[in-house]
Amino acid sequence: MVDVLVPRYGVQSIHRSKIREEGSSRLSAGISCLVLRFDADDEDVSTSALIPLLKVVGKNLKQLTILLDVESEVDSCRIELCDILRACPRLEVLKIQGLHVTDISQLSGYMDNNDCALSVLEFNKIERDSDDKIEDFLKAFEDSSKRVSQQLRELLIEPRNSAISSTLQHRVQKMLEANRTLGLFVLGVSPKHHSAYERALTQALPTVYLPVVHKSFPLRSKLGFISVVHAPCNGSHALSRLDSRALSSIFRFAALPQKRAVHVFRSDRAYESGSE
Repeated sequence: MVDVLVPRYGVQSIHRSKIREEGSSRLSAGISCLVLRFDADDEDVSTSALIPLLKVVGKNLKQLTILLDVESEVDSCRIELCDILRACPRLEVLKIQGLHVTDISQLSGYMDNNDCALSVLEFNKIERDSDDKIEDFLKAFEDSSKRVSQQLRELLIEPRNSAISSTLQHRVQKMLEANRTLGLFVLGVSPKHHSAYERALTQALPTVYLPVVHKSFPLRSKLGFISVVHAPCNGSHALSRLDSRALSSIFRFAALPQKRAVHVFRSDRAYESGSE
């Protein structure tokens, strides 16, 4: 017989013949990080082959960067975020530069209705359709029931023409006031508007501290805590007398408060993480 920790039932004895070692897959994990750069000097540059390619290699992708020279004609390089996420279901980090994104406002709805792991999103010098409003996308961050509000940790937005309307500025402010998950927000604006937007977004808004998990508890520890709380009380066992308040204090140390970072950078200078 072998003693096994069973959640909610504590330590139980199980016959050794009932135990099997977890089998490891011999299949290759595949590509997890990919950078695609479109040749700006090619007159026939197009993203038409992008999704077919991602359907082949994107199953295990966790990080994807798609770049186009910012001086190029972007009308021929249109992409849809939802198609990318559909082809790359495990994608956690998506960075797009210089392309024409057509469905930013639909991203929140896609994440609500599909299994999506996205947590970092960067839009560098992107073009977008007039009816595809970033404001609609940001509004979802104000609703804590939306998956994008719960899941996204880092967001960078820099429109190609660096034009930030007063409506967009207002929406960004409302989003930062309401959201308690986003740990880093970066906005690229034209040089002449930099000072005004920096004051509005980094000085006028209250400081926000977020509970950030620095190191997750191992699965074995999590199962142990569950057993301690829910197992039948055993008066002779000291651990059985731990209550939920004591456990909550323990878990609090695993997610210490971290100050949210908000940066506003000039669009004529490339943004570098940690440079602000």
